[in-house]
Amino acid sequence: MAWTHESKKSVLNIKKSGILAGLDDIVGSLGKEEKKFYELEVAEVLDICLSSKHEAFNALGGYSNGAIGRIKIRLIHSEPIVNKDSVIDGKLGASLWARPVFSNIKTYPLKREFVIVGQYLSKGTTSTNEIAMEYYYTSPLSVFGSVNSNALFLKTAEAPLSGISYSDSEAGYEKIEGEEKEKLFSLGNEYSPSVKIKPLLPKEGDMIFEGRFGQSIRFGSPDGHTTPNIYIRAGQSELEEEPQYLKPINENINLDGSSIYMTVDEKVLLERSTNVFSAAKASATIPDEFSGKQIILNSDSVILNSRDGTLVGMAKNGIGFSTGGDITLDSVGTTTIASPVINLGFEANEPVVLGNKLEEVINDLMGEIEKIIDAITAISVPTGTGPSGPPVNSPQFLAVKNIGLKAIKNKLVSIKSKQNFTK
Repeated sequence: MAWTHESKKSVLNIKKSGILAGLDDIVGSLGKEEKKFYELEVAEVLDICLSSKHEAFNALGGYSNGAIGRIKIRLIHSEPIVNKDSVIDGKLGASLWARPVFSNIKTYPLKREFVIVGQYLSKGTTSTNEIAMEYYYTSPLSVFGSVNSNALFLKTAEAPLSGISYSDSEAGYEKIEGEEKEKLFSLGNEYSPSVKIKPLLPKEGDMIFEGRFGQSIRFGSPDGHTTPNIYIRAGQSELEEEPQYLKPINENINLDGSSIYMTVDEKVLLERSTNVFSAAKASATIPDEFSGKQIILNSDSVILNSRDGTLVGMAKNGIGFSTGGDITLDSVGTTTIASPVINLGFEANEPVVLGNKLEEVINDLMGEIEKIIDAITAISVPTGTGPSGPPVNSPQFLAVKNIGLKAIKNKLVSIKSKQNFTK
């Protein structure tokens, strides 16, 4: 609901508070008693429905009524007392529940965080004569300036907001001890706040999206002018010396968990994971520095998986791979490497032999050897008593032809690979 505030003092003497006021409120309150009207209000998050197992899921209308993401709220200004809730027989009692104000971009708050709420058009509206209203909420207020948690427990009271007390707090959550902490200050069923999550250090003109757990997307410029870049990070760096709480840090492509950098004209100081570059340096496929228009992925493991199609990589000036381990290729089909020159090994100088040609040459060579053996075994030498007979060692020559050469011919079938082919 909307709320009002009465003041008998000049605007210069009004106590500071977290209210939203317009120019007409300020001008109208000068020097006179005034009742001011506010449509937006700060609300404390008491609960949030995140699954069908939540006790209020059915009472909120289930999936078809957008129950997921709705939050139970306490209005700080107009209803400082918490309304009792009841979900028996699908009834919510007197509690107030709000929907996310935007459908496509949502930041789900934690319990004990604070959001801005307002009443707007409900899908229950049937005509413009009877407008049904319901509450909608924004992203959490940055009470502590923390990206991890901004929870704060305000004690229920009937006094104005300026009179409400709260316990000392730090690190984005409260310092409440004993049973009261367990009973009243749960941020969720599983969520546990952390003082180690640091916000990003902003630069002029940056647009930054930060998650609660050390992930971020930054749209920025290294020169603060016209050169764009995009940094995507999941898991901030674990520094050897933890800086003070909420002290901003920059992305670090070498220390962050997983990173994707998209840059246009920036030198990225990426530390190479291997120095095995003998072949890569010879062909200049891996640059000495990473600069210019580029996309860099860096993580402990990078996996590309094409579930139902092909994986294609194309480069105009070269493709380089380097590893301190093994490179393996597995395929149930054909593996084809097409290139004018293929070097197997660094400084490869010896050409590869063609199997069919080699078999043909060896067959021709053995055929000529057989002709020589036939000629030797047919030698006849003239003598005084007439031509001599065959040489006495002819059987040895014939054994070379009929046994030795035939054995070699039988082995020629096995010298050719049935898997690897070239031309």
